[in-house]
Amino acid sequence: MRDEPRFWVPVGFLAAATAFFVLALSTLSDEGAAFGWAGVASGFLTAGLVDLFGLLEGRRQCLALERQLAPVRASMVQHLRAQRRDLYETLTTLLPVSGDPADWIAELSANDWPVMPNEPADIYPPQTKGARVAQLNLEMQRRQEHLEGLAAGGILTESIAAMSDIVLRGSWASIIGVLTVAGGSGMSGVAAMAAEMLEKLQLINMPEA
Repeated sequence: MRDEPRFWVPVGFLAAATAFFVLALSTLSDEGAAFGWAGVASGFLTAGLVDLFGLLEGRRQCLALERQLAPVRASMVQHLRAQRRDLYETLTTLLPVSGDPADWIAELSANDWPVMPNEPADIYPPQTKGARVAQLNLEMQRRQEHLEGLAAGGILTESIAAMSDIVLRGSWASIIGVLTVAGGSGMSGVAAMAAEMLEKLQLINMPEA
């Protein structure tokens, strides 16, 4: 509560009320002055208590709202992490990166591997690489549209907007669309686009659930 900026307003009123009550007690020999100071103290006391109770009620409502939105926020965090997982899978399906994703940018920048969309992906049931990433891309787009709807409530808006820039409007989404209709010849320049996507992805805040 002490971190709340308005907390000190009612405290100030109550401190002033205390001071005026002390002043009223010190002037008991003068009944008129004592009643006057007591009236002033009573006014500050009333204002302080009203403001304090209003602040406490506002805080209670905020906490109640946070509790109500907690399941929604947790679901959104799970969806964000699923987006990151599937983006990683689109990349590993198309390009022979290995190890920690944190090291992939350097690896991708140093190698312009050709991508063969018609090669079989390393999954079961069998699919080509192009078909697999197209499936993942469709799932990510649907998930992201759902996330954008949830973010309209003001939750995780920056993280959702940044993810939308990758999944719905980024160059990586565009190259995946090209791969779905590409032939069997090797495509170059994909590694550079993947590195760009990873740089943006690493900047997104992935909060705890």
